[in-house]
Amino acid sequence: MTKQEKIRQGLLTEVKYITKAGDNLNKIAEAECITDQMLNYLHSEGMVIKVDRELPELKSLPSEASAEEKAAYLLGAINALRHIEDAGFVAVEPIIEQGAGSASGEHSPGNVKEGT
Repeated sequence: MTKQEKIRQGLLTEVKYITKAGDNLNKIAEAECITDQMLNYLHSEGMVIKVDRELPELKSLPSEASAEEKAAYLLGAINALRHIEDAGFVAVEPIIEQGAGSASGEHSPGNVKEGT
């Protein structure tokens, strides 16, 4: 299950509880629609989720590189990674997975504008 799916499932659980959906199929469908509307709104406002991501692998140096060259390369790479982290750069993904159309792929309430 992706982070986006976990977020949607958790939000849906809360909306079902708040709306007292229980086993009522109409209320469950309404809760799903409300959940999708909320996620679409958050997505439209640019909300993203922070994800853990592996840093790229270090490139291999030619075997003829000296030990000093290899050490300098590794120290430079380590310092670059520290600067990236210190600057606050993080990996993010959209709150709605690309290509899903909407949070569940079934509704498209995000396309509805107020007053129309």
